[in-house]
Amino acid sequence: MSKGEIISTSLWDDILSVTGTTDRSRVLRLFITIHTEKEDFQPMKVLVYENLRDYYKDTGETFHIRVMMTFGDYIYRVIPFKDNLEISLTTSWMFEGGDENEDLPPKEVRYKALLDTQKNPFFGSQSLTNRSNIDLNHMPLQEINFELVDRREELLRLKTVSGIYRNISVEQVLRGVFFHEANKIKIDGKNSVEVLDLDSPDQKNSVPELLLPSGLLLRDLPGFMQEKAKGVYSAGIGSFFQVYRDNPSWFVYPLYRPERFDEDRYKLIIYAVPEERMPSHDHTYRVEGKIVYIVTTGAKSEIDPARMSELNSGVGFRMPNAESFMTKPVEILEDGIKANRHRLNYEVQNHNRKDQVLYASMKKPGSNPFMEYSRILAQDFTGLSISWQNSDPDLLYPGMPVKYVTMDKGQYLERKGTLVKVMNVTAIQGNPTVDTVHRCSSQLYMMLETKEYLPDNDIEESVGEEQH
Repeated sequence: MSKGEIISTSLWDDILSVTGTTDRSRVLRLFITIHTEKEDFQPMKVLVYENLRDYYKDTGETFHIRVMMTFGDYIYRVIPFKDNLEISLTTSWMFEGGDENEDLPPKEVRYKALLDTQKNPFFGSQSLTNRSNIDLNHMPLQEINFELVDRREELLRLKTVSGIYRNISVEQVLRGVFFHEANKIKIDGKNSVEVLDLDSPDQKNSVPELLLPSGLLLRDLPGFMQEKAKGVYSAGIGSFFQVYRDNPSWFVYPLYRPERFDEDRYKLIIYAVPEERMPSHDHTYRVEGKIVYIVTTGAKSEIDPARMSELNSGVGFRMPNAESFMTKPVEILEDGIKANRHRLNYEVQNHNRKDQVLYASMKKPGSNPFMEYSRILAQDFTGLSISWQNSDPDLLYPGMPVKYVTMDKGQYLERKGTLVKVMNVTAIQGNPTVDTVHRCSSQLYMMLETKEYLPDNDIEESVGEEQH
């Protein structure tokens, strides 16, 4: 994509509406307070704050923070209390130059803190107890690493659920059982989950008898319903806890459903710009209504394993419907036996291959085809990752619908999909010893429609045929 190609299109006007603002650029300052059983104190400064949200594989965020601290404080004020530490992280927004941003008040979040022993300095068997705190503080400053754990999620990860439920729908399980059990956990007297953001399940049939086995983790309940029960979505499933718009929320969503972008919900539009045209810019995003516009530059990484998957596991599947055998599977007539193939089997083909090598794998009898629906639908999606400089990851949420906009060989190209992973790094800009201003950069991972994706080739079940 050349400079001329992109400038001569309406896409460039959209990009300039994001980057061309005259507003002053926004930066961050991070501070932490360490809470022990004895006291609260502040280390010298925060160097790096990292946050990983894997909406595809995990159910909660991971946090790591690296701070600069005096040696004496580490030995005398942290190490003795390492088994019961908490850290409050305060984020202040300000404009470039140091003026406070009055529209965004400081935000403070309190976490459980664990010392990251693999990254912290190792001092061997040297005895330090005969040296005072003040004496040790004259030694070189130390970089100390902590892993932070959300106090709500810490307990939600351990919560189990069990029971027997009759004639209950999948939506009732997730909205009722899940939400009720989650809010048996209180943090500072408040519900651990204030919002359950649930995309309407594809499975509309009730489960005659649902057994939730003893020891089932609550965070695994959506996955259990997808894999072991009747199924939830025919387009994959994700389940994730995150504080979004100041509300502790649990999200349950399909992974491969691009049409979600066209619904009335918060969504993300990403404009890809060649790095040589816009190497860096302070303003990389704009929010208008329910749409977040982002401009990204630099290299992208794209993975498309679908073609090999089609050859190995097929473009479709055949599965005998186990429930059909619980009733009279065939009709016996005078002239022979009559069977309805559609009632006896799940037979699904995703699309036709140009080489006409069409293979539909045979599956064991079952009554839940949703995992197989999801598997073959995933073949129509490509993984894409891009970098977002000067980012604000608080604008993003699990399973957020995405539209990726770029130019490809002179053609305007849009691909829709789902945000499935976000990696954030907030670090001091400049000299860590003297500077105090932080900036955030993010790496976004999406599952997008492939370029060859044909909307008319949606998954369709076989209409079946009567056989004699």
